[in-house]
Amino acid sequence: MKKKVNVGGIILIVAWIMVFLSPLMFINLTQGLVPKRFLLELSIPLSMFIVFFVNFIWLAPKYLLQGRSLSYISLNILMISGLAFLIQEWVIFSGHTWFKEMYDYSAEMKASFMNFSSQMKFFYIGRDVFNMSVSATIATAIVYSRNWAVMANRQAVIERERVEMEMQMLKYQINPHFLLNTFNNIYALIAIDSEKAKAAILELSSLFRHMLQNGDAASVLLKDEVRFVEDYISLMRIRLSNHVQVVTDIDISRVPQARIAPLLFISLIENAFKHGVSVDKPSFIHIVIKADADSILCEIINSNHPKNTTDRSGSGIGLEQVRRRLELYYEGKYKWEYGLTNNNNDYHSRIILYDTKLHHY
Repeated sequence: MKKKVNVGGIILIVAWIMVFLSPLMFINLTQGLVPKRFLLELSIPLSMFIVFFVNFIWLAPKYLLQGRSLSYISLNILMISGLAFLIQEWVIFSGHTWFKEMYDYSAEMKASFMNFSSQMKFFYIGRDVFNMSVSATIATAIVYSRNWAVMANRQAVIERERVEMEMQMLKYQINPHFLLNTFNNIYALIAIDSEKAKAAILELSSLFRHMLQNGDAASVLLKDEVRFVEDYISLMRIRLSNHVQVVTDIDISRVPQARIAPLLFISLIENAFKHGVSVDKPSFIHIVIKADADSILCEIINSNHPKNTTDRSGSGIGLEQVRRRLELYYEGKYKWEYGLTNNNNDYHSRIILYDTKLHHY
């Protein structure tokens, strides 16, 4: 297995190498590289390095991220001010000892170390405090961003598990509701025509097979879902009388590999047969399912024959399930219009899905 390259670590190492080599920019190389002068200039990046990693490894994680901001600030003030004082004492000491031996340097450069005024001392202390404060800030920012990334990833995992659990619960709610309606239909059919009832049981076994094979899947092929819908419509046709017109217009031939959330349309089709069919009045159900490379369309228009208050089992449950599953699977990638039309005589539901692949599931 190929190991993942730690790009952030490599960038950090390269950055610190550049910082430690930065004193070369302030040394007059025409006079030759003097090791003692380089070591003297190295004290500033070394102090920044110490402040950075003390904050990165200890102060920021242990104090700042734990809400102990006062301790974090106090310890940084002590560390940075102490290092700044030590650096200046080291510069003065090295200037008085080393540069006496550097006869090849100009008299002005020797004097700058020999006559180091107190005013300049405070100036350089302020400069070093600023540099080390910047180093501490960068280390803290990295710790914060890394902690934020870890927390965001953990939250994403929790959210994904929650969504998966909720989708699974919705599937389990769909199946009993659908089966209850289907068994009621077969029960009513037994008293009318036993042969049709037997055919209905065969249709139901086909539906069971689809739910067992695909009900727990994150996504299914659209052609399999359409076959499931067609089997359900065939099952429902068995018990319909002649005054009910059922018309289907299904064309998904252009996208044979399109995928869809399982059992997404069945609740809407159930509602069409439940509320669109009257025992004694002319009724109709028109179902359209079409797809292309960019979208999937499901449009259902049916006559409106509202059930009375004694026959409203599961009323509203199916629509709410459809809404939740659309949000979970197709958030920001769907359009759903539904409601009564034609002076409340017809009911129209139209869903457009702008995702035919469902790669994220």
